[in-house]
Amino acid sequence: MWEIFFGRVQTGRLARLQYLGYSILLNLVLFAIMLGGIMLVGGTERLSGDPAAMQAWFAEHLGIAGMFVIMVIFFVFMFASLNMTAKRLRDMGLPGWLGVLGIFVISLIVSTLFGGGAQPPPGEVATVNPVAMGVQFAILLFLLLVPSDTFGGGREDAR
Repeated sequence: MWEIFFGRVQTGRLARLQYLGYSILLNLVLFAIMLGGIMLVGGTERLSGDPAAMQAWFAEHLGIAGMFVIMVIFFVFMFASLNMTAKRLRDMGLPGWLGVLGIFVISLIVSTLFGGGAQPPPGEVATVNPVAMGVQFAILLFLLLVPSDTFGGGREDAR
């Protein structure tokens, strides 16, 4: 399992069902770690929806070391997710990390054009633009529905 998330960075491949299963597993583990961390520091009553207040409260109670640990955990999970996406793209016959970069650029452009980007006024909840969500959903469907070796010849790399 560790090899799926962190190994074979240049040559690994993931079939559609593997990608779906491991993505769900990765997100569930991240959710459990986040919820456990929030409960550990007694932050459940601070989940009011005001991001600035929550950020200040967590910075005050966790300190620099705690915030650093959270940042490291975030980057580890982000790398695992991006590595799985690169493996899935490679399995479809596309260039893995270059494809991940392309997805990032497309997401950034769509979020900039349609996401608003401004902070909501105090007391209001931030919303996500339906166009940006639709593009993200289309990318997910693309990764889940396109069969192996659709865009390239049959490679003999091990999955």
